[in-house]
Amino acid sequence: MTTALNGGGRPPGALPGTLVVEWSAGRPGAYAGKLLRGLGAEVVLLEPPAGGRDAALGPGPIPTHDAELAARIRFLHGGKQSLTFDPADARSREIAGAVLARADILLLQRPLAEAEHAAMRPEDLAARWPNLIVVTMTLAGLRGEQRYWRQSDLVAHAIGGTAFATPARVPDPATYPPLKPGGYQADYTTGLTAANAALLGLQLRRRTGAGQLIDVSAQATLASYMRMDVAYRTYGMGDAMNISGLSRQSLTGRPSTIWGLVPCKDGYFAFQATEQYQWDGLMRMMGDPAWAKDSRFQDPVERAARWDEIEPHFVGWFADRTKRDIFHAGQAEHVPVFPCFNVEELVRDEQQVARAFFVDLPADDGARLIKVPGAVVHLERTPWQPSFDPPAPGEHTEALAQRFAAVGAP
Repeated sequence: MTTALNGGGRPPGALPGTLVVEWSAGRPGAYAGKLLRGLGAEVVLLEPPAGGRDAALGPGPIPTHDAELAARIRFLHGGKQSLTFDPADARSREIAGAVLARADILLLQRPLAEAEHAAMRPEDLAARWPNLIVVTMTLAGLRGEQRYWRQSDLVAHAIGGTAFATPARVPDPATYPPLKPGGYQADYTTGLTAANAALLGLQLRRRTGAGQLIDVSAQATLASYMRMDVAYRTYGMGDAMNISGLSRQSLTGRPSTIWGLVPCKDGYFAFQATEQYQWDGLMRMMGDPAWAKDSRFQDPVERAARWDEIEPHFVGWFADRTKRDIFHAGQAEHVPVFPCFNVEELVRDEQQVARAFFVDLPADDGARLIKVPGAVVHLERTPWQPSFDPPAPGEHTEALAQRFAAVGAP
């Protein structure tokens, strides 16, 4: 039975009547498809035969032995339709071609060599169906010698610059090695970028009637967040931040400001004292301590240079105070002071609860609920809608073949 586009009383969303085909090999493509599905698009998965699924999502149907993997499949593939796609089989190619001929968007996140071997070269697809918006997601883009490199979250962070910048720029990389940020930020950010790019492609096609090939690079996606670091390097400023992240260099290379994270009774809090009034407010918050009146700490540049002398006073004062206490004290003095949330605190944050950002994903056993991120952007008239009922691999193959009149081999 074909999954209904807007069944179950779902509002139509912002993309009614939009047909998206997704041929992905991991989280980036799956997440892009999920985002468009939540906006009301119909999303058809091209999946390998014999119940296979990509490595990031595991093989075959939803597993009963792995709750984490099951939740990931439900989160990423809920509400989609599944079409078995075997490039070596003529009828499978015909059915996929019939769907693509009617599709608005193709989300293509496969290794380039694999796509070419399957006669799915992105440039050829765009030429064959001029109205189709072909959005590719690769590690390094479709040009250059690295275009055939396989994609992974770890490698994207490594070549995108973010691993070197985590937790901050350091003067001696040999002493402080690069770190991969937690989770799968490269994968999901690439998927988000691809979904946005697809929407831009739709906007252009509505004006001109033409589709286009859109090349999304995971490396470039992450590098785009490194704008300040690139600027510092470009203008000969060297490393932008020290390892603690508590002093930033000015154009002369001297530290000029104080900001960062400091431990407290129940974790960490973030503060900023880049302006004199912010520093003055911090000192009032701390009870105008005697040490702050030292002449060495009056000039902002010298104060930042002497952070090692100031830090023990901060740590000692904040050690017995909670993030909530510090936050309210800082607000009273108009100082930028904010708690550094762990995941549990983020999920329970009253602001996120008020905004209804996190939504409940039913566990496989039906007895438990798992909190997962919902809509980042709220559309009042056409709200984004979560879907957590994924298709069985190949479930909709025959229904799609009949619907698009691809009923036999050529």
